[in-house]
Amino acid sequence: MEDILVECAKHAEAKVNESYQRREGSFADGLSPNKAECDRVLRVEKGEKITLARELGILKHDAAFQCVEDRLSDKFPGNFSIEPRYRPDPESGATGYILTDTWAGSLKPDFVLHFTRNATRLQCVYDFKFPCPDTSWRNPLNASVRQQLQDYGQLTPGCAPAVITPRRLVRLE
Repeated sequence: MEDILVECAKHAEAKVNESYQRREGSFADGLSPNKAECDRVLRVEKGEKITLARELGILKHDAAFQCVEDRLSDKFPGNFSIEPRYRPDPESGATGYILTDTWAGSLKPDFVLHFTRNATRLQCVYDFKFPCPDTSWRNPLNASVRQQLQDYGQLTPGCAPAVITPRRLVRLE
């Protein structure tokens, strides 16, 4: 299953970069954007600058989610969720989490492997990362990603959360 997640990240990276290049022209450095291209502001939405890095990240997540759905639905039916949102269960305190649609105080991992048809009995948590530019692959576990994974670790104490990049799976140990 983890190999499929990495393959889907690779597929999403290649598909989105290729599609963007066809629409907008070639990246200066070839197959992927350089730092200047990643930092370029495409538009402003609700006062927030949307850079090429953010735009590509959103598109790559969507492509990865579709790939995961296509590849895993037959192999693991009812055993995974894409972008579920969890919050602490008020009845069990810090030891349990429930599904929620409330944003405040909730956690939303990209991919969760869970017991069959029971999204609150989590087994492992994964988050896709598509760093921009390509040189930032060397260390996908920066301080904010480490914190995010530590937070996700509360959901699955028996399985360390992991980051999935187009190059590899990196588990927080």
